[in-house]
Amino acid sequence: MPVFARRHRPTRRLATRQLKRAAWSTPSTPPPPPTLQLTCAPPQPPTAPPLPIPAPPARATAFTLVEILIVVVIIGILASIVIPQFTSASETARVNSTLSMLKSARAQLELYKVHHNEEYPALEQMWSSMLMPTDAEGVTDPNGRHGPYLQKAPMNIFTRSTEVAAFGQATSSHGWEYDEDTGRLAAVGFNEDTLSFPPPTTPTPQTPPDPPGVPPWVPNPTPPNTPTTAESTTHDQAPSAQSPAQYPPKTDAHHCDTPPSASGHHAVVTRTD
Repeated sequence: MPVFARRHRPTRRLATRQLKRAAWSTPSTPPPPPTLQLTCAPPQPPTAPPLPIPAPPARATAFTLVEILIVVVIIGILASIVIPQFTSASETARVNSTLSMLKSARAQLELYKVHHNEEYPALEQMWSSMLMPTDAEGVTDPNGRHGPYLQKAPMNIFTRSTEVAAFGQATSSHGWEYDEDTGRLAAVGFNEDTLSFPPPTTPTPQTPPDPPGVPPWVPNPTPPNTPTTAESTTHDQAPSAQSPAQYPPKTDAHHCDTPPSASGHHAVVTRTD
């Protein structure tokens, strides 16, 4: 490094410090105040006040005929969709209940058969044998070892009856059909193949047969000895051709010269030819 630079380095530092001090000591000039320029806008023409906006007319609170018809149509459509579902649900519940009762009764009949020497209860005593304790012979006994197999007699939902009848002899007043030989049990009015209750049928009245030896009844029979149209015309034209036996006898009545009776009337004499 040259000697001159070493010798004058403090002098340069001193000069720099003096310049900084001079700059700090010099007061700064404030910026000039802002100038305001006022401009006058041209006068605006007077404007008319805004017109008031008319309020919408008040709508009537009543429904129109078209709105009522639309609501009725919608309700009808919803009813046609919902009502069949409730109907099918009710029918399904009846079918399931009947199947459950049949299954339970058939299982208890098989259990009764096991306890009573492979014999089913008799038709006349079916529910009593199933609802009360029995002995080994099937006789109801409060102290019997077997049973009871059911708490109460099941009721047919379709006929609303608990009566039991033999197969082929059940009517609308019975609830169940039972075969005491095979233990077969079925619900009256219930088709297990289609799982449905057929609609009740109204029996048609039957005409009783005619007793033997009596001819069949003919409506509006023509009585005997009734003249036809031609015969009645002939009778009107030629009455003399008819038999005298068909006419009543001629009678002539005249007053006689007898004095009146006590009642004041004359006697009448009748002559027959």
